[in-house]
Amino acid sequence: GSCVPSGNTATCTLGTLANGGSANITITATANAAGVATSTALASGAETDPNPINNVNIPETTTINAPPSADLVVTQSDAPDPVIVGNNVTYTVTVTNNGPDATNAQLVDVLPGGVTFVSATPTQGSCGESGGTVTCPLGTLANGGSATITIVITTTGTGTITNTASATGTVVDPAPGNNTTIAENTTVNDAPPVASFTTSSSAPLTIDFTDTSTGTITTYTWDFGDGSPTDSSQNPSHTYAASGNYDVKLTVDGPGGMDMITVTISV
Repeated sequence: GSCVPSGNTATCTLGTLANGGSANITITATANAAGVATSTALASGAETDPNPINNVNIPETTTINAPPSADLVVTQSDAPDPVIVGNNVTYTVTVTNNGPDATNAQLVDVLPGGVTFVSATPTQGSCGESGGTVTCPLGTLANGGSATITIVITTTGTGTITNTASATGTVVDPAPGNNTTIAENTTVNDAPPVASFTTSSSAPLTIDFTDTSTGTITTYTWDFGDGSPTDSSQNPSHTYAASGNYDVKLTVDGPGGMDMITVTISV
């Protein structure tokens, strides 16, 4: 014969059964939820059945257990924030098992673009980096246990950089929404400028100023100390009206801030 499923019912047309004969039907079903499942079978034929009571079996019950599960939670922090470009940032990422059974837990951390990977150190398991992604197989996390991964990167540009970390396991997670952290944003600033200059003389009473300041600088302001107008060029020359000592002040401004230096020169 043959069977045709429809919803939760399977109808099997078996044809003729000889006196004393039988037919076995194997039905396979997938459980969609934990609990107790009940199966009932009913047989009928074209002829009158003198004992119809035994045409229906005693319902068969099956206990369905919930699959193993573990609620993995990921949190992270960054330091320092803000950071000066060219310096390191440390991300501290923690994977916690809220229970009960976390096997083959793994952290995947997508690093910000435009940074240089330095290291990744877990408290258990191991870590490796490839193409800007850090992958850390952590093994089993006991109920209530956690693993911390320390990731260090070097910044290479200014702006806001974003780090994203997520955790997975081989068992069902009843709350997958907390498996991925809200992306950690770090502000990367320019280094503050440091004002500095040297002097030389190319003619009597004329001083040539050479800027030796460091950092990103957008504006220069020179005060030559003799009451003359200020100068905004980077490397000016200035002719004094008379010899003497003058307090020369250089002020530099940039995205990272402002700095000023005053030097007494003899003309």
